[in-house]
Amino acid sequence: MKYEAAQIKKLIPEKLEELGAKFFIAGGAVTSTIMGLAVNDLDIYPKDKLSMLKLLTFMEDNSTLSSVTDKSVLGNHSDTDINVVYLNTYPTANSIFEAFDFTIVMAAYDSETEKIECHPDYLYDLAKRRIKFNTGTKYPLVSLLRVDKYTKRGFTISRAEFIKIATEVT
Repeated sequence: MKYEAAQIKKLIPEKLEELGAKFFIAGGAVTSTIMGLAVNDLDIYPKDKLSMLKLLTFMEDNSTLSSVTDKSVLGNHSDTDINVVYLNTYPTANSIFEAFDFTIVMAAYDSETEKIECHPDYLYDLAKRRIKFNTGTKYPLVSLLRVDKYTKRGFTISRAEFIKIATEVT
């Protein structure tokens, strides 16, 4: 996945790269790149507190902010929508995957190694266009709503996986 990692690196605004912050770009941007689709935005997960501070300062000083919540800040810089998730720090890709809802989004570009790391089932489930649920996700109700988004994109979900989500919601 060297080619895809290089494509993601090209999406990172130059000013952001110059910060020296350590971070992951995870989720939809990586999946879209691997599938050869347009990338809508960059979801950035800082690896440590200093990187978090650098990323938030960058967003404040260099972007047009559109949303600030207790979990993330969303803005636009040079026609790139950037979402910095600052709910926590994420020292490893697995620390991000633990919170994600579906294996089909469990891939992350590492700004330090310039490589993509994936959940063991990521490529298999993506190739099968199969939704497999992570029962450890923090927001299962949102996952239930996201099933519709992915089924409209040609993904399928088994009854057993759907029941897993419904059980987590209650």
